[in-house]
Amino acid sequence: MLHKGVAVEPTERRLQAFNDLKNFLTSAPVLAMPMDDGQYCIEEDGSSVGCGAVLSQLQADRWRVIEYARRSFNRAEIRN
Repeated sequence: MLHKGVAVEPTERRLQAFNDLKNFLTSAPVLAMPMDDGQYCIEEDGSSVGCGAVLSQLQADRWRVIEYARRSFNRAEIRN
């Protein structure tokens, strides 16, 4: 699993861990509702095949995630 070319076997434990992580990252209290006041921050990252971003807002002296976004580039957008 940590080496190139090694297959990852989808065991029940791994699938459950993946689903738990997915649920954790997309539900409250991780995702917050935007407020009218408060500073915003956009963090982005990209590669030659896609990009992603996280929108956060400072709420009660704590950065809260408002939205996640990601996108794979189509064939015309991929840089060779």
